[in-house]
Amino acid sequence: MLDRYANVGTLAEVYGFDNSGFLNQLGAEGFYVANESCANYVRTSESLASSLNMEYIDYMDETSSDMLP
Repeated sequence: MLDRYANVGTLAEVYGFDNSGFLNQLGAEGFYVANESCANYVRTSESLASSLNMEYIDYMDETSSDMLP
């Protein structure tokens, strides 16, 4: 499961890499490419917990989130 993937602007600015060909090919093959998307969670553990349970983890409070790795 892909957890993080930098957008076109970040890849170009930070790494000097043009990723537009890959994204254009995905679009040509029928995939939806969310160009202006952003992550819901800052840590992999939270992202995977949410994705694998197919629900937001908004039920967690600050004390329980401190227990995550």
